[in-house]
Amino acid sequence: MITLPQHQSKRFHFRRLNVSIEVIRLSDRNTNVKIEMPSSLTGGGFKDSEWKETSDESLTREELSQRRHQICNQLQIAEMSLDILNQRVADGEQDLERILQMAIESLDELEHMAA
Repeated sequence: MITLPQHQSKRFHFRRLNVSIEVIRLSDRNTNVKIEMPSSLTGGGFKDSEWKETSDESLTREELSQRRHQICNQLQIAEMSLDILNQRVADGEQDLERILQMAIESLDELEHMAA
């Protein structure tokens, strides 16, 4: 489980995805989140050749479809959880660990799928 210490920052970087998340606790009631994510990861659009899970030419159509579906699911989970995280920060909520954990787990899974 991710813990966010007060008055400190925590940075998460996913090199293969070119994604970084920085959570900065400025005070007990003030948190900032900075998310850097390429537009190619949002909106459900991606190229098979960019993912090692789908770039294998020996895959059957069914296997390729299943792998594409898995990538799309993880992308949606990551994007939605980051949107929720941003909204909670904007609303001044401080209980961010659970939704941040969900985003980190999805991005970590995608990092393993990336070429």
